[in-house]
Amino acid sequence: MPGLFAVGEVSGGVHGADRPGGNNLADCQVFGYRGGRAAAALAAERPWKPKSAPQQEALIIQTEAEKLEPVRASMDKALMVVRRKENLKELEMESLSHAIHNIQRVSRDLVESMKALPTATIYEASGGKGALFHYIKPIKVGMRLCGPVIPVMTRPGDNLIVHKAIYVAQPGDVLLVGTSSFVEAGFWGGIMTEAAQQRGIAGLVTDGAVRDTEEIIKMDFPVFSQGISIKGTTKTCLGTINHPMHFGGVRVEPGDLIVGDSDGVVVVARKDVTGVLEKAKQREEKEKRISSELRQGKTTLELYGFSKILEREGLKE
Repeated sequence: MPGLFAVGEVSGGVHGADRPGGNNLADCQVFGYRGGRAAAALAAERPWKPKSAPQQEALIIQTEAEKLEPVRASMDKALMVVRRKENLKELEMESLSHAIHNIQRVSRDLVESMKALPTATIYEASGGKGALFHYIKPIKVGMRLCGPVIPVMTRPGDNLIVHKAIYVAQPGDVLLVGTSSFVEAGFWGGIMTEAAQQRGIAGLVTDGAVRDTEEIIKMDFPVFSQGISIKGTTKTCLGTINHPMHFGGVRVEPGDLIVGDSDGVVVVARKDVTGVLEKAKQREEKEKRISSELRQGKTTLELYGFSKILEREGLKE
């Protein structure tokens, strides 16, 4: 290439007839010659010293090593990232076991106290939170359940992990089974109900479908579901038991309190149960007083102050 110095391409007296060793690659690299004149000027400032073959070879090796250093550093960095990801993955796999057996639960006394309260009252006492989606309803009007929740996540159309959950749950627990709202298979039926009752499980809530409903009703086992389907399921896939999950619009932690009646289902965080219970009792007392005053002839417009709101909005007649 014109104007660029390479081995054996210099003319003008620096590496040609004027000096021995005109094909000295090491000198090319040291001086960075680009032509005869520039080379001559550099040579005048810096006397040329011939290098032995071992010296030239060592300089070439050093130069090549320097060229590879950024590549090596980049590879080392990439390897560290890979190792870090592998370590995180190992830690994640250790912490995310399929079934967690030891959880904290709401006390039995609190469960018994909450059991008698309507879900709507509990929802209001919770500050308007915790209500599951409206379509999760009991398979028979009048069914009620209340207990610490065991969250279960299963693959749509499979119930293998639910069988396992029956034997992870403790007496009084309620199974909360997430199916990703898959209602084209009844993952729960009479046999599983029998198994659950033998374990003392207090009920089932699911966003999926169940079957054998008449049999379950006769067994007096509370089941709340999104649908009913006679189709069967596979028993081949794993899932999770007692891991936090989002269900029916609510984040649920293992051991939270779940309450269900004919109106729907509500979840109360375990740490909030005591406070919600007190507020729910106060609300029940207040509603009893209002009912008593209504029987005495007062109106809801008076008791709740709705008349003033209506006047403010322009309705006075």
